[in-house]
Amino acid sequence: MENLLSYPQSTIVDKVVPKTMFYKFMEVNQRMKVRFVNDVAAV
Repeated sequence: MENLLSYPQSTIVDKVVPKTMFYKFMEVNQRMKVRFVNDVAAV
């Protein structure tokens, strides 16, 4: 996996992270969830 943003090695998980994990514990309305899913290709 390429480290384009120069994050510390300890932050790299080298696997797909479900988009839902980014807003699972926040108060996000349905419109924002849909927008995030549509605008972000992959995490």
